Amino acid sequence: RVPAFKVSIIFVTVFGMVSAWILTITQQWSLALISAACMGFAATYLGVSFQAEIQADLHDNIRGRVMSLWGMITLGSMSLGSLLLGLIADKFGLFFAGTSLIICSSICLSYILLKSQSFRE
Repeated sequence: RVPAFKVSIIFVTVFGMVSAWILTITQQWSLALISAACMGFAATYLGVSFQAEIQADLHDNIRGRVMSLWGMITLGSMSLGSLLLGLIADKFGLFFAGTSLIICSSICLSYILLKSQSFRE
């Protein structure tokens, strides 16, 4: 991969996280709309990038099985994450849920960056 691609993945991930946090704290409709659009862009960019990367690294005989598993995990994790964030927001408020999302996402991103071989090369 090109080093610029690695940087763009990190930048878009952080961009999406900040957009999600702005969405949780804003009271203005126009800012919420812009933030949601930015989150959609980040999710689409990252989803397509990761799927293309995974498909390029797989052998032809297992590509379908791996991609179906990828799809199930993606849809299931979004559903469970939304449920968990909804419970946290209901119990403690939307600001706390958004802030905890940013903190957990930052921890996960840091772990991935530290452990990933492709980002260290």
